[in-house]
Amino acid sequence: MDLAITDFNKAIKLNPSNDNYYMLRAGCFSQRKDFASSIPDYQRAIELNSFDHLAILGKMEAEICLRKYDESLITYGKLPQMLDPQHMLVAECLRCLALTMQGEEYEKFIIFLTDMKIRLSIYVWCIEELKHFINEIECENDLSKVTRAKKIYQLFLQHFDDLGYTRC
Repeated sequence: MDLAITDFNKAIKLNPSNDNYYMLRAGCFSQRKDFASSIPDYQRAIELNSFDHLAILGKMEAEICLRKYDESLITYGKLPQMLDPQHMLVAECLRCLALTMQGEEYEKFIIFLTDMKIRLSIYVWCIEELKHFINEIECENDLSKVTRAKKIYQLFLQHFDDLGYTRC
């Protein structure tokens, strides 16, 4: 991962206006669980391409992992109006997690997660960061929030057909 980050650093120096380089470097940081370093890169990718829904979703996820739930919901508002069903499902999962961890009701949004016709692949979204988040919050005091967050995560996992394989 360090080599990939080094390569993206070089690529960014050569072409600082390429949003993909920032988004991909941010993804490397996220896979290392260095969410604080990933957020500025996701933000720069969004500044360069405001329609980059993968950068927006990645930033949301990193903010959730850092317990920045308010910021995650603000980032959610930057998503383009038209998303494919798979990425809309990811967005709704992240939004439900942020709302739950804020102590708000998420039930009116969870309906999208219960539609099992939408199938996901590890090539659509990597679950490792959310798995890390769920494992970390298990130590927190508010059991009702943790229980609801785990329910959301389990519903999200049910959409994957290929969890036996790893890409991340």
